[in-house]
Amino acid sequence: MDKLPKVGDRIKVRELREGAPWYSSKVEDLLDDRISIDAPLKEGNIVAFPVGSKLQVHFERADALYSFVSVIVARRLVQGNLRLYDLELPKTVQRFQRRQMFRLDLVQEVKYKVLTLPYEDEAITLEEEKKGSIKDISGGGVRLVIKDELPKGSVLEITFPKDSLNMTLKGEIVNMYAKEGEELGLDKYAYGIKFLDLDRRTQDAIVSFIFAEQRRRRQRDLAVH
Repeated sequence: MDKLPKVGDRIKVRELREGAPWYSSKVEDLLDDRISIDAPLKEGNIVAFPVGSKLQVHFERADALYSFVSVIVARRLVQGNLRLYDLELPKTVQRFQRRQMFRLDLVQEVKYKVLTLPYEDEAITLEEEKKGSIKDISGGGVRLVIKDELPKGSVLEITFPKDSLNMTLKGEIVNMYAKEGEELGLDKYAYGIKFLDLDRRTQDAIVSFIFAEQRRRRQRDLAVH
């Protein structure tokens, strides 16, 4: 019970399916076998989930971020209107340290362009599309590995493949790491990229992608064993 949200906690919920939108809700009651939450609203209208729907739930604590999957076991009416959903207690709850910000190790090819530099450098061509790769991703940024040596403060455009995030994001170099694979003689540089101009919907889509990939890996590992 310690890892479950408490009565009064604000939570985010969505159906457990690709591309489903997130909604805000609140925990109203916590019993031995279920959690009762407010029916979320969309543009002032109640979002009606059927009984049996699987929901993904995110909530925050001072120490970390948490996520679990549950099933709606009942819908409760108040004065004839849908007001509460009863969720079964989850079997497992995932915990993520805040500094990780849902960070996922992920090696994947991407395309990138340098949009702006903190100072003029004739050796670097702006708006030229090149190939690179990422080594991890979070709701706030990526670690990008490329052949070009770029200064801190450079702003890039990163395009993810269609079978991945399928989006183009803008980010700024906020960290520079040692060359990747120097012992192998590889001339590549790694940069910490902070996403810029992210709206809530886009960030939710990134976090959802991360959770989906984590679930896929767990299912794969279970199948192997």
